[in-house]
Order: sequence, then C-alpha cells, then structure tokens
Amino acid sequence: TNGYSGWEFLNDDGFFLFKYVPGDFQMAIHINNYSDTVNYTIPSIMARAYSVSTNGGATLTGATVGAPLDGLGPAIAGENGECYVRMARFDEYGIGTYPEITIDGVSDQTTQPAQGDGQNWLLLVRQDYTNFNVYQRLTNSQPWHLTPNKTSFSNAKFAGQPMQVGIAFADFNSVYGYVQFDSFMLDAALEGTPLHVSSAGGFITVTWPDYPGAVLQSSPSLNLPNWQTVSTAPTYDTGVATVTLPIGNGNVFFRLAQTAP
Repeated sequence: TNGYSGWEFLNDDGFFLFKYVPGDFQMAIHINNYSDTVNYTIPSIMARAYSVSTNGGATLTGATVGAPLDGLGPAIAGENGECYVRMARFDEYGIGTYPEITIDGVSDQTTQPAQGDGQNWLLLVRQDYTNFNVYQRLTNSQPWHLTPNKTSFSNAKFAGQPMQVGIAFADFNSVYGYVQFDSFMLDAALEGTPLHVSSAGGFITVTWPDYPGAVLQSSPSLNLPNWQTVSTAPTYDTGVATVTLPIGNGNVFFRLAQTAP
C-alpha cells in the first residue's frame, strides 16, 4: 500500500501513522530497534475504529458515525471511549508481545511471555470484519505463528466499520523513547467497503459505511469501464452514506474510490 492518509499524536507521548482501510486486511511490521530499556515504551501495529469525536483531525462528511463505535463510551485515562486492536512489543516485567483490544476505553490486555526473545516481526489480520488474529516470528524467512497464549479477538461492534490502520509508538515515561520500523506491509481485501443497492418506485438507492475520502463512482460497462464520479451528492445519517438515483436505461455498475481525506 502506497502512502498514508493521516497521522496524530497519542494521548501519551507517541504517534499513530495510519491509512483508512474499509474492510479486511493483513498488516505486518519489523521492529528493527527500540528503547526497550525505558519503562513503558510500546511500539505496535494498530487498527482503530473512529468517529467524528475520535478521528485524529480528519473530517468525516457525515454528521456523526454513531453507535456502536461513536467514541462516547466511558473514558479511561483520557482515552475518550477509544476502540482499537493492536499488536505490540513490550519487553519488560517478563512480558514479550502485547496484543490488546479496547472497546469504549475498556481494554483487554493479553500479555505474552518471552521477554526479549527477538521475535520483532508482528502481524495483525482482520477477517470477516469482526475477527482479529495476531502473529509473530523471529526472521522474515520463518513462518508466522500465533502468540504463546494463542491470542485472538472478536467483537461484533467492528462489523461493517472502516478502520484507521498503521504503526504506532507510545511512551509513558519522562525519558523519551525511540523506535525504528522497517519492512512494513499492508494488504487490503479487494471487496473493500460493501455497497448495498436497492430499488423502489423507479429509483435505486446505494448505501455504504462512510469514511474519509470515499467517492461513489459508476460505469455503464465492466468490459470497457469508464468510471465517473456520481454527481448526486450523498446524504449522511449515523455514519451511513446514501445516494438515490432514478432508474435509467441499460446497465450501471457502482464502486467506491478513495481520495485523500
């Protein structure tokens, strides 16, 4: 995947560099070096659900994303109802890797053994929107394997939700830490965000989960496609974009394209 769609500072000292991904994905990174001798430094790969209130500065076209991932749940330590999954290294207090799922600011942290084992290749996979598996390995020539505790996550709240996907680094200490990432990989599923099309009374209605930069396009053919942006402006309600068009003659095909937010 080329480029990123945004970045932000975390509430603690650190950063999150991300790309908007509509659907399933697999993401991997190699942590080449980082300050594991400084207390509470956490380099990771992370997938974050977002809304108007937790969107890292990017503008959503709709008024709100709404429940279940509206960022308005109980905040813990200033997290403002965050919803995310991450796979991290920690390498302190006997802990090696650090998978975590957080829903509305409440975290399920499944720390793994093997501090300092050097398995700094990390992989996070999203499947069927709601399932997340984490893997690790020592070198890029070895097969991926599950964490020692066979950690995986599943939560129905992520169904149909696009996510911010990328690399993150958090530092909870007055002594600044550092990290060097390399060999980043992000593969997004071809189906992307699902489009739903229905017809009634001489009109067709196209809906999709809204995310920054999403543009509805149409073409009269797939054999010789001529994708053009649909001129009718969408309407938005709780994170769902809707376009209603009159039914014309002949075929019409739709897709979502992504522009820079």
